[in-house]
Amino acid sequence: MQKVVIVFGSPRKNSNTHILVQEAQKGLIDSGVASEIFYLNDMNIKGCQACYHCKINDSTVCIVNDEMSKIHQAMGKR
Repeated sequence: MQKVVIVFGSPRKNSNTHILVQEAQKGLIDSGVASEIFYLNDMNIKGCQACYHCKINDSTVCIVNDEMSKIHQAMGKR
């Protein structure tokens, strides 16, 4: 089954962009494609902390345990 991860970056949930995202999601559902919307403004996500854990350990997994991991999981990473 196909899945689309929608990352919504606007802080305004009742904006025109949000309406467009919701309509796009309806179209995906009508086409039999699963989807999930992530509202970045509501999530606790840190930027890179330059700790180099990933480079030192040759890893694609970030050591920072924040809500970005939810997006990674939805995308099939981790």
